[in-house]
Amino acid sequence: MLNGGCRTVLRCTVLFLFSAAGLLADDIIAYDLSGYYHQFGTVDLTTGVVTATGALEQFETGLGVYSGSLYTASTSDLYQVNTSTGSLTAPIDPFGVHLVDLGSTLSGLYGVGYGTSDGSSMSDLGLYSINASTGLATLVGLTRLSYTAGEYVSLSTNSSTLYYGDANELYTIATTTGLAVAVGSFGGSGNYQMEAMTMINGVLYGADANSKTIDTINIGTGLATLGPTSAVLYGLAPKPLPTTPEPASCCLLAAGIAGLMVATRKMRNRRVTGLAESRVVL
Repeated sequence: MLNGGCRTVLRCTVLFLFSAAGLLADDIIAYDLSGYYHQFGTVDLTTGVVTATGALEQFETGLGVYSGSLYTASTSDLYQVNTSTGSLTAPIDPFGVHLVDLGSTLSGLYGVGYGTSDGSSMSDLGLYSINASTGLATLVGLTRLSYTAGEYVSLSTNSSTLYYGDANELYTIATTTGLAVAVGSFGGSGNYQMEAMTMINGVLYGADANSKTIDTINIGTGLATLGPTSAVLYGLAPKPLPTTPEPASCCLLAAGIAGLMVATRKMRNRRVTGLAESRVVL
């Protein structure tokens, strides 16, 4: 049997694993930008019901998440969003480029757009890494994708992979080179076009601009499945907002697992020793 200390380690490890799983679980509610009046609020991804929190002063791109904070942008400036009221901070320093859309991975903010002297253009959009503190946009590389003013485009949020919707096509964009790789068509005879995308519980959701539905997207093929009817959504981000795991928590988990392994090994050794002793007595 495990002694008192080993049982304590075992219990702590199990409790930590369950609590960590709970912290990593995403809600089915997402933050959204909706309508033609710059409404900010939440949307239930299973029903499509939108709940308005407030009106943003302005936005021209989608949403992005970094280090537990929510961001939106105009074509030239980055703003932090107060998730309780929908109010925006004063503009951080200008990007220095014309931003077409804003998105994020689990580790940073990104945008697609074009500059004036970095080789990007409307015929070859650049992928930019955006500094959340300064607003400065740094060119990662060229996507090899063009852009026409007014077309539906969308960068994803809450995924380690950066997805990009361009009209009826789904792409992945490498955050190290900026190069876009086609995944496949959203389907619908070319009518499914995403205005915003976010990953929740491993499912990529898209706000379909034409059908005004919240679709689920197959990340292997790009094919979209129509979901519930909703509003016109221009941005999606997970609620609650993800944060970077604390190093102390990672260390605690590692220590707990190590302790559990030691306790298991001791128990096994004691069983072998006891069995050997019993054979000697016999």
